[in-house]
Amino acid sequence: EAVVALGCIWYYCYQSSSTTSTASSSIPYDGIQAVVEVSQRHQSLPDIQRVTYQSLTSLCCQQFNNISNHKLKVSILQAGGIDSILCGMRNHPTSPHVQSSGLSLLSHLSTMDTCRLAILSSGGIDVMIDAGRHHLHNQASVAVMENMVRLVHNMVCTSNRDTLSAVFHTLPSLVDGMVEHPNTLRLVEECCVIFGVLAAADDGDNDNNDGGNDKNNDGHNIKGTQGDGRDHLLQCGVVEVLSSALLQHKHSLVVQEQALKLFLKLAVVDEKNGHHDHQYLAAMAETGAVFAVLNCIQTTLHMMLEGNHDSNNYDGSNADHAAAGTNITSSTITTTITRRELLELATYLISILSQTVDYVSSSIILDKGVDSFVKLLTLSPSYDNEEIN
Repeated sequence: EAVVALGCIWYYCYQSSSTTSTASSSIPYDGIQAVVEVSQRHQSLPDIQRVTYQSLTSLCCQQFNNISNHKLKVSILQAGGIDSILCGMRNHPTSPHVQSSGLSLLSHLSTMDTCRLAILSSGGIDVMIDAGRHHLHNQASVAVMENMVRLVHNMVCTSNRDTLSAVFHTLPSLVDGMVEHPNTLRLVEECCVIFGVLAAADDGDNDNNDGGNDKNNDGHNIKGTQGDGRDHLLQCGVVEVLSSALLQHKHSLVVQEQALKLFLKLAVVDEKNGHHDHQYLAAMAETGAVFAVLNCIQTTLHMMLEGNHDSNNYDGSNADHAAAGTNITSSTITTTITRRELLELATYLISILSQTVDYVSSSIILDKGVDSFVKLLTLSPSYDNEEIN
């Protein structure tokens, strides 16, 4: 009976989301509390948990104003919804439907600071990691990984140091997700954004950096010049997966932009004074990052010569994506970078990487980069681009 009742609520909310915006006002706080209580009383039943999460998620998806959305999420939090979700996910770790719907609901709630802190304090990070571990190798459960990555993405959109420090523990799961599902574009794009934020963040384990507080381009607080996240990223193999992503998703400006910017964060210790970390440069050369960046330059040049200069989140034909085996899914991530700006970024990065004494990177630049640089010399004057020259 509870499953049927919750199914009716979910169906009503789902229908309302495509027609009106009044569903939230039709279900008061005691209605939300009743739904949460059903979940709490029947923790042993996975179907109850799944439909409960779907019902509350449908409410969160309503297109109403921010005030109503805030009140709704606060109501779910006050009713014990977050604790109930995490408890249900712990009880059914091998159920892809429970894990996916639970992570989806948490990702909607995590757009609020109070909910992010509640997820953190209730052990949500461990639940997320467990979900990724149990459903990593199952292609049918890719939704679990996508929802986990979306939740982590929302969790890093904060200035709270404790939250950012805790999110570092999800790095191995994110890397494993990119390795296991390299063709899932939305997952790869969101991982790239997460890595960029964490590269500039303080991991909370080292307080010796007293360079002062600042903010990066995305508005996230960072500590000192680059923060302490670089070591974690390199240890988890982020450079390798980003190099592969650059080659795999050459038509995604989001992947190209975020990967190149992250490589710069890893290589440049003090951009104002031009100080570079040669240890990181050598590590990037050994992992194939140089070749991936050169490939990005070649691809960008090819598209610019064909007249494709504008910013576009998913440029390239569907045939190109199909040939590459890419799973195209909708994403909320957009970028305003143009091909010309991407080319500037890539050439600047190559100029830094070429300073390493590592013979591997030198040989790659000589063997693979000559054609690109010759094309640059012929192309850049037509754009009167001093930066590229």
